[in-house]
Amino acid sequence: MFAIIETNGATQIVIHVPHEGADKTLPALARMLEQNATFVRAGYSDMAIVKPAMSIVLGNTHKIQHSDEELAIAESGVVLGEDFVNASPEAFVSNAAARKKADAEQQRLRTELSFTKDELTRLRAQIAELTASENA
Repeated sequence: MFAIIETNGATQIVIHVPHEGADKTLPALARMLEQNATFVRAGYSDMAIVKPAMSIVLGNTHKIQHSDEELAIAESGVVLGEDFVNASPEAFVSNAAARKKADAEQQRLRTELSFTKDELTRLRAQIAELTASENA
C-alpha cells in the first residue's frame, strides 16, 4: 500500500509541525520520507526519480526564494476546530445520538412555545373582556 500526493504543479510541500512534540515528530517525518518516499518527476514523455531537498524552518510563515512574498502556514487547529472528529462508525453513532437529543430538545421547545402562544391568546381575551366591562 502507498499514498500518492499529486502536487498539481506545486514545487514545494510545506507541513506545519506543532511545537509540542516537534522533537519526536520531525525526526519521524524525516525518517519516513528518507526510507519510504520516492519522489517522481513525470513529464510529457519521460519519468524520473528525483532526490528532494528538505529543510526545517522555525516560524509560521514560508518565504519563497527570490521573492518578498510570505505565505502564512496555518496550524491544523486553525483549519480544523477542536470539535473535529474523524469519520468512523463510533462518530456516526455519536452523531446519531446527538441528533436524536437535539430533535427531542427542539420538540420540547415547540411544545413550550405552543403553550405560551395559547396562554398569550387566553390572557389577551381576558384583558379584552375586562376592558370591555369597564367601558360599559
